[in-house]
Amino acid sequence: LEILHNYQEDRTVLQIFQHKSHTSNKLRFKLAQLMTEAPKFQKQHLFEEATRVPFIFSVPWIKEPHGKATHQITELVDLYPAIAELAGLTPPPGLQGESLVPLLKNPDTKDWKKSFSFTICRSGGESIRTHEWRYTQWGYGAKGQELFDLKYDPGEFTNPANDSKYDEQRKKLKEQLETKRKDAGYKHNLYNMKKN
Repeated sequence: LEILHNYQEDRTVLQIFQHKSHTSNKLRFKLAQLMTEAPKFQKQHLFEEATRVPFIFSVPWIKEPHGKATHQITELVDLYPAIAELAGLTPPPGLQGESLVPLLKNPDTKDWKKSFSFTICRSGGESIRTHEWRYTQWGYGAKGQELFDLKYDPGEFTNPANDSKYDEQRKKLKEQLETKRKDAGYKHNLYNMKKN
């Protein structure tokens, strides 16, 4: 937390502690939802800098990988199953997330199979992000779509969604997004509020 504070990035931090003894079996979890240089935060935008959430875990009984990062894709829905497992609880069936414990034990594990993340925002957008691509659509595609090659355009400045050269990639990502939306139980207009 001190490092986050030094960079003035500690505005939203969640700490969860479980104590079985004074020091030896303490579970310490810190989630920092960092603000970015651009004014895109609070998960109302679907650009990379707004949707990323750094996880900082410290689990004393998992000693080997302390201080190591992973480049695997994770989602906020993976948080609850991980905390439940670390606390020795059995999560209820039907959760969308997967426990992050395999990544805590080995950040480079090949057992982690999540290949994309899914994010929605209140303004009618939904986005899917893989290791190399982000595809976003607005109004189920009727109000626009965005496609970003994160390898060559990590700042997401060039949108080739309407370039026929990217049709195959765009269609593949759109299909993955729609499947994930259905699996997540997301329903069109469920959260839209009527204005008087």
